[in-house]
Amino acid sequence: MNKQEIQESLSQGVVEGLLPEIEAYERVKPFDLDVVSMKATYYMLIGEIERGIGLLHEGLKKNPYMLDFLYNLGVLYEIVGDFYQAYEYFARLCLIETDQLDSSELKRIKLKMELQAQQATDKEIEELRLKMRKLQQGMDDLFGQRLINPWSYAEEKTVGVRLKTNSEYYIAGYNRLGILSAERNIPYDQAELRKVLTQGNSVKVEIGEQSLVPVLVRRTGNFEIKCEQERFQMYQACNVFHCYPADRDLEISGEEGMQIVVGQPMPLTAKPGRKKLILTIFVDGLSQTFLEENGFAESMPKTYRYFAAGIRCTNFYSTSEWTYPSMAGYFSGQYTVDHKMFYPEVDYRLPENVEVLGECLKRAGYTTAKIDGDWRTNPDYGYVRGFDRVLSGVYGEVMDIKQVISEAINHMDGLKESNQYVYINIGELHDITDNYKLPFDVQARLTLSELQDERATGSTSVKQQFNGNKKRRYQEQMRYVDRYLGFLFDYLNETFAPEDILVTLFSDHGQGYLVPNGGFFLADERTKVPLLIKGADIQPGVCPEYISSVDYLPILGKLAGFSVDLTGRRSVLPVFFGGNEKRKFTVSESIYPGDTYKIALRNEDMVFFFETKEAVQKDARVSLAEYSCSLRTPAGEEIRDEALMQECLRYVAEHLGYFQRYE
Repeated sequence: MNKQEIQESLSQGVVEGLLPEIEAYERVKPFDLDVVSMKATYYMLIGEIERGIGLLHEGLKKNPYMLDFLYNLGVLYEIVGDFYQAYEYFARLCLIETDQLDSSELKRIKLKMELQAQQATDKEIEELRLKMRKLQQGMDDLFGQRLINPWSYAEEKTVGVRLKTNSEYYIAGYNRLGILSAERNIPYDQAELRKVLTQGNSVKVEIGEQSLVPVLVRRTGNFEIKCEQERFQMYQACNVFHCYPADRDLEISGEEGMQIVVGQPMPLTAKPGRKKLILTIFVDGLSQTFLEENGFAESMPKTYRYFAAGIRCTNFYSTSEWTYPSMAGYFSGQYTVDHKMFYPEVDYRLPENVEVLGECLKRAGYTTAKIDGDWRTNPDYGYVRGFDRVLSGVYGEVMDIKQVISEAINHMDGLKESNQYVYINIGELHDITDNYKLPFDVQARLTLSELQDERATGSTSVKQQFNGNKKRRYQEQMRYVDRYLGFLFDYLNETFAPEDILVTLFSDHGQGYLVPNGGFFLADERTKVPLLIKGADIQPGVCPEYISSVDYLPILGKLAGFSVDLTGRRSVLPVFFGGNEKRKFTVSESIYPGDTYKIALRNEDMVFFFETKEAVQKDARVSLAEYSCSLRTPAGEEIRDEALMQECLRYVAEHLGYFQRYE
């Protein structure tokens, strides 16, 4: 039987002899997720509903945006009488389909919940109330699918609470005075997150070495720190962390009901065999192609001079064309189809099956900090994992380049005699794409023509088309960014010996408005980005090897001397950095519902471009039946090699996997 015949039999309730037919089809089309729906329907028809529910949950791990799975889970939970679970899955379906919590299914389930409550016993009522509270919590943050507005905690306070998506972390306010206003709105203020060591009205803190101990009180007032026989009286405003030095165990006690929160202590002394500082600088939207065509030394002279004695990777490619999926690749070492963080309206989190960047550095023995305001790498997405301290806020409001670099220098200087890892984000180059207000000196260097607003050149920042005026603004903004990076580099040179630090700089994507008209969407201008390294114990120079951004983790591990488990990752350690073999090709792809699917495969001999005719559907799947493709040399000359073309086409089909749609 073919797929259509199987589905027709299921719709008519005919199940005899059908399971072997479904399994036979699955062997031929192992990536067709419609098989999961067919099996779930089959088990529903024969009365094994729990088995069908289990299959659908496993299917959602492969593609969390499958509308059929969400709908069928709603149906099956309704059949077994779990109306609260049914409501959740129908609601999640609505959020993808219509962006509204409104459908006939939800109205029907709500009536059934009300009827169930009316008929319940006293004991059952309490259980139903617990389910309703859980459901309401899910609805408040739209079942984790709407973290797109950072720190969106409905009517709850935004500070003075644990992070909902990772309760190991406490959210505190952060400002110069350490005094918070009554109404805190994190999108327009800074927040400091700390991993909690202990909490209570009276707590003990074991100290094994000279450290800084972060302490927060949940109510403004006095508290006492006892260190052996000495007692120290302290006063703090609520919901901000203060740090206290200690080299012995502490007892901290507060007034009745004060509640003291202690973050993970930060060692102040370095261990041998480790760098004193590993620094990652992420510059959003920095194009390697632009630097090559316009001169790195001319465009970013301070950055060029700082990394002149380091390593420059000149064929380093991002896995995606925009920040959300690209940064997930850096942190996880996975391609977009693996980590699944690409759906613009439905939020997902960093994968749990691998250690992410912060966790790798923490395991390697470093005190870790992340200082940035990029809402696409916010703590709710999982970017808090592995970090002892996170300073966050929305870039442009309170976390611009001046603030980020100032806070980074303060943090590094406080821990300069320890082993620390610091990650910072610079977002100013993105201002050009979004047509935000430019700094005073940048405006002064541009003409009226170059300052013209060109918002119509693309419906989103991802889809920008070539624009010469934006290119000029980009060039001047790059010099602005370089000036402030220069302040950071001066501090590093003055404070750390060259052998004690490892500094890397990379970007997530280039810019669409740099791609010449008629160029492929995933052209070099959009996907070729810099990777700059200083402090590595290998010969400095230019690395021309083709490298993917998912290779960043093993490169960093190799240079810093810690291991990175590559299980579950697409990462390869390049030969230049001591690896055994070069990667077959780099992979850059665009999976964007409503747009065609695009992928680019590159190595030193070829560039393969592929684009579907059909747009990616709302369930994140796309048909590969009709497409266009090309095979060229990196210089742009056509390659006539049918065997190589077919190899690339086979790779695309295997790579896309469960995101393919089959007729």
